[in-house]
Amino acid sequence: MAKAAIDFLREFSGSNETSAYIITSAALLAGTTLIFWLGRVIVKLFLSEHHLRSDCQEKAVMTEAYLAMIEDGGVLAETERAIILASVFRSSPDGIVKEDGPVDFGAAAILGKALSR
Repeated sequence: MAKAAIDFLREFSGSNETSAYIITSAALLAGTTLIFWLGRVIVKLFLSEHHLRSDCQEKAVMTEAYLAMIEDGGVLAETERAIILASVFRSSPDGIVKEDGPVDFGAAAILGKALSR
């Protein structure tokens, strides 16, 4: 396939092989960049779904345990009930890392991050 692309570019641009190699290299670089970027997005979404699934399973177990305690006629103190219900109805973070930009290697950025910790 690369040979066919080079032949096409050679016919298109005359006998200048250097430009054909540059254009082919740029197209391959763009293609691989797109593939890695899509793979990164898919992995982030998969990990987010995995995190949310495990959180839902934990909440289901806590809810079943709470309902079993109530069903057996056990009396729960208000503080125990509050602890159980707070853990069942807490918000669930999705696990996606929000910082998606490139790393800044400037001296001011490194110093600012060091001071913010």
